[in-house]
Amino acid sequence: KGLRVLGVDFDSDIIRRCQKRGIDVIYGDATDPHFVETLPLEGVQWVISAIPDYYAKVAHEDPRITLIQTFHGISAFKGKIALAAQNDSDAHHLKHKHADLIFMPFQ
Repeated sequence: KGLRVLGVDFDSDIIRRCQKRGIDVIYGDATDPHFVETLPLEGVQWVISAIPDYYAKVAHEDPRITLIQTFHGISAFKGKIALAAQNDSDAHHLKHKHADLIFMPFQ
């Protein structure tokens, strides 16, 4: 449909499988502000993250909030941010933190 997509993951096995299938993907941590600043963000319309909320329970910080803050802090990024939520309460929390679109893949 004329869309260009770049995947980001920190699992090298997933990277290899995607590359074998011809999917544009790079290795990196999407919640690392220094990594995000290296991405080609000029003209990007959407950042879509399916990072589940259980990472927040492990890291004690919600990586989705880090994503929102990082992207909003980069002047070259003029797009919108879509994030996955697990339930209505989670969705409300992300919307309050200025996510542009919330999707709930498990509902």
